[in-house]
Amino acid sequence: MFAHAEEGTGSQIWVKSLVDGTVKCLTYYGGFVPTWSPDGSKIAFVSERTGKNQIFVMPSAGGTQVRITNNTFVEYAPAWAY
Repeated sequence: MFAHAEEGTGSQIWVKSLVDGTVKCLTYYGGFVPTWSPDGSKIAFVSERTGKNQIFVMPSAGGTQVRITNNTFVEYAPAWAY
C-alpha cells in the first residue's frame, strides 16, 4: 500500500498485488499517510476532503470510506491501538 500524488489529482492511496503486480486506486477524493489495521481488514488514512485533514477508515479492499474524526485541529498520522 502506498500514497502517490499526481498533478491535478492530489495524493491517493493505492495497493499493489504481490501475486500479479497490478495496482488499484482505493481513494478518489484524496488520501495520505495510510496504515493497515492490526488484522489487515481496514486502512486508516488522512484526507483533507472536508476542508481540514481528518482521519477516515475503509475496508482494505476499498469501498465505503468513513470519517472517524471531526476535530477543529488537523490530523497528521492515524495509528491503530493494539
